[in-house]
Amino acid sequence: MKIGVLALQEGFKEHRKLLKDCGVKSCEVHNPEHLENIQGLIIPGKDASLLGKRMKETGLLGPVKDHAAEGLPIFGIHGGLVLLAKKIIGNPGWVNLGMMDIEVMDPGAESQGGTFEADLEIDTLGFSPFRGVFIHTPLVMGVCPNVGILSLHKGGVVFARQGNLLACTFHPELTDDLRVHNYFINMVSSWKI
Repeated sequence: MKIGVLALQEGFKEHRKLLKDCGVKSCEVHNPEHLENIQGLIIPGKDASLLGKRMKETGLLGPVKDHAAEGLPIFGIHGGLVLLAKKIIGNPGWVNLGMMDIEVMDPGAESQGGTFEADLEIDTLGFSPFRGVFIHTPLVMGVCPNVGILSLHKGGVVFARQGNLLACTFHPELTDDLRVHNYFINMVSSWKI
């Protein structure tokens, strides 16, 4: 198994380290050719607007959508979650993937505060809480019934899954806890492409 990590903004090195700690090979994704021979894709990033523009400029936007439609598991984190959302409140003209049935608030317009940490109850990860690191977090304003909510914080969705799409508003790469990455790895292993 090899998982690609989009390397158009900061954060990709931390994800690659955690994947290595999980015993999984990874590669950086800079252009469409890097999507070949990967079984999953992590999309990290803080600035969703810039991330979408860079994906378009590098020719990645269409191919990532095509691979996702064919079943490639994709994990969007923070800005990656915003890119996956079908609706972005406040900036409907943003370049995005628009594949997940969630509605998010433009992170530039409003967020869940500055930087903070919180213990998250995530049943699929076991009984002990996962320490979530939040940095100017985008707000998930709504989810359709076909989206599974994996965790809430103060009543807001912070971790969700829809088929082969996984998304979170926190930064699992900023902890030493491998459980979120292992969840995605197990999702990749069990997903039939």
